[in-house]
Amino acid sequence: MFGIADVYTVFFIVLGILIAFPGMIALIVFSLPKLAERSRLRIELTPLASFLTGLPIVAFGGLMAAGLMGSGGPLAAIGAAIAICIALLSLIGAAGMSLLIGRRMFGAAETIPLKPVIMGALAYKLAALFPIIGWLFLFPIELILTTGAGVFALLKWVPAQPHETQSQPTLINMPQPNSNPIQQNV
Repeated sequence: MFGIADVYTVFFIVLGILIAFPGMIALIVFSLPKLAERSRLRIELTPLASFLTGLPIVAFGGLMAAGLMGSGGPLAAIGAAIAICIALLSLIGAAGMSLLIGRRMFGAAETIPLKPVIMGALAYKLAALFPIIGWLFLFPIELILTTGAGVFALLKWVPAQPHETQSQPTLINMPQPNSNPIQQNV
């Protein structure tokens, strides 16, 4: 049975994550802006490729890390190192995800302002905390997607930019009015 101390423990862990996560994302976005931008591009333009890249890393790496940490001894340290590497890859991708969400919420700008980054990170993390749907569906999908995007960002594999062909209006050759108003009246 759970006591009130268990409830407080979970509450303060979640609160700590909600406070620390936007700070970590802001640190990555502002200290490594090209890395965050590459992961944002990957998530925006090729989410399926990012997901399929992150799936075996999270699945096999997570199982290997859990197995090694459960064995104890020096192998537990190797398992913890694997788990930390996966978490760092996911954080790099989460910076891109937060940047994407923030830009969609507040619009793109020449520089990266702090507000969209923080609000994107909060929206990203709060969505994962939504009961059942966030825990069982959204969080695992986000973890896999951001891990794949983090791998692509570290490898500097940027997706091909789609060429936006804006249709130019067809200009009709019309006679131009004279600039002299006296000649127009004649």
